[in-house]
Amino acid sequence: MEKKTLLGRVILGLVFLIISLLVTFFFRNNGTLLSIFIFFLVAFIFIVFLWMPTSLEGPSKVPFVSSQSLQDEFILTQLSKHLDQAFFLVLPSGQIFLSSSRQKDLIGQNWTNLDALKPYPTLWGSLQQSLAIETGATFEWDLEKKRIQTRIIPLEFESTFFGVLVLSIDISHQHNLDQVQTEFLADISHELKTPLAAIMGASDILNRPGAKLSPRERQSFLEIIDKESARMQRLMDELTNLSKLDNQLFSTLIKSEFYFDELLHDVLQVHQPSIHEKGLRVDVHSSCHTIVFLDRDKTFQIFSNLLSNAIRYTTQGGVKIHCEIVDKYTIITFSDSGAGIEPQNLPRIFDRFYRTDFARNRVEGGSGLGLAITRAIIEAHKGTIEVKSELDRGTTFILSLPNLR
Repeated sequence: MEKKTLLGRVILGLVFLIISLLVTFFFRNNGTLLSIFIFFLVAFIFIVFLWMPTSLEGPSKVPFVSSQSLQDEFILTQLSKHLDQAFFLVLPSGQIFLSSSRQKDLIGQNWTNLDALKPYPTLWGSLQQSLAIETGATFEWDLEKKRIQTRIIPLEFESTFFGVLVLSIDISHQHNLDQVQTEFLADISHELKTPLAAIMGASDILNRPGAKLSPRERQSFLEIIDKESARMQRLMDELTNLSKLDNQLFSTLIKSEFYFDELLHDVLQVHQPSIHEKGLRVDVHSSCHTIVFLDRDKTFQIFSNLLSNAIRYTTQGGVKIHCEIVDKYTIITFSDSGAGIEPQNLPRIFDRFYRTDFARNRVEGGSGLGLAITRAIIEAHKGTIEVKSELDRGTTFILSLPNLR
């Protein structure tokens, strides 16, 4: 394109030069001054057209440069919108530029230079070091209530260091989950050791040669073995349910028709020994004398989990169960007079492994999976569950399950 343009200018210049010579020859009798003037005028036009800046060349090249610039800007904008990671570039001088929109969403402000990062020593120090020795790094740091993972990538081309690219992502949820799982494993280990020690101790006494035990003492040790074995079995069942929760097996329902009141009666029968042992009162107010179409086994598990929690954390008073049919839904409430749940813990009460009081739960034997499983089953039925609680006044769970095909 440039060669063709230059050739055109040369041809055009030669044309003007020939015209200049002809005009000079034509006006040769009208005075030397006029001839010289016309000659230089034509030569000036020739020079202007031949050596004019390329920016004045014409409309063909200007849109090309402008279009490329706009295209690059569009690509960067789209990248910043769709990348999960926030990013910005840092020059060797410490200037920050080309910050993505997610970067502002992540930190809540715009950073322009490294001095703005001094309140975050881990990030600031790592960037200073990376710029100084022209290398990268990967690390985690805290930003208010967030846990941020950052990766620093050096930018180098043909042995020239241009700065570093900083990529960041919010890993707060994963970090919290890792902490909870670590605590969960510690509690599981503790909970396994406690009944195992009791079983081994009772078995050792029963099997000790020459042990003189009365029938009552022997029966007492057998009851210890039976009780602690049941405790370990419950723990194994919850761990099995955890694998089902991870594989979304609770979303697979086998629905059938059954009487709602009969299911509720069966749940109460199973937990009657625990209710009697703690001296609690259970009041049932039900107007659900109807046939429902649900997964019976999983609905049994829902009610069993909620009643078990109510019994576990209630030391005096009792539990109230209320059931009624509202339009196409069965509404069930489980209310206890226990210690209640702190307001800050309510939003996380259905998270797996989460327990409001780890020390208390170790004693009571909870694993932090029951409510997560309960919610998964209810949502698989297209139902809902809510919780209300007051400290020292108790907790109420409100379920809504569709009761028609």
